[in-house]
Amino acid sequence: MRQFVTKSQTSERGQSLVELALGFTFILILLAGAINFGQAFFIWIALREATQEGAVYAARHPTTGYYPEIRNRVRAAVQTEIPGFEIGRLTTDITPGANPICPGNAITISATYRFRILIPFVSTAVTIVLPTEADGTPYITVGASTTNTVLISGDPSCP
Repeated sequence: MRQFVTKSQTSERGQSLVELALGFTFILILLAGAINFGQAFFIWIALREATQEGAVYAARHPTTGYYPEIRNRVRAAVQTEIPGFEIGRLTTDITPGANPICPGNAITISATYRFRILIPFVSTAVTIVLPTEADGTPYITVGASTTNTVLISGDPSCP
């Protein structure tokens, strides 16, 4: 006996495969975004810990002569947490609460990092909204800051 195939059965032949391909692509992009967000969060945690390290050192050595050493401690703390960290995109700032820097005053250590967004297909779409590196890769600024109280003064004008 001959089997008759209707038109509706033949038109749905590859539909499941197309739906799988589209759904799988969307899920992979979401997964890549979650991984990229996780990397940015991990860098934020490392920056926070590094600024805490710098703030502890700055509380004991608050004079401007120690500022290069404070910056070096922040950079070293980040590089210890994240091997292979691109230190060139890290910026550190030291802000004293008052001049002269006397015991009891605040000192703030800030660190910012230009984190590259590497989500496939999406990074090209967000270049309209986000700033871009020289090579056209979009980035977001991840930053952390810590304020500590100055414990020791090197300034003779402090009481």
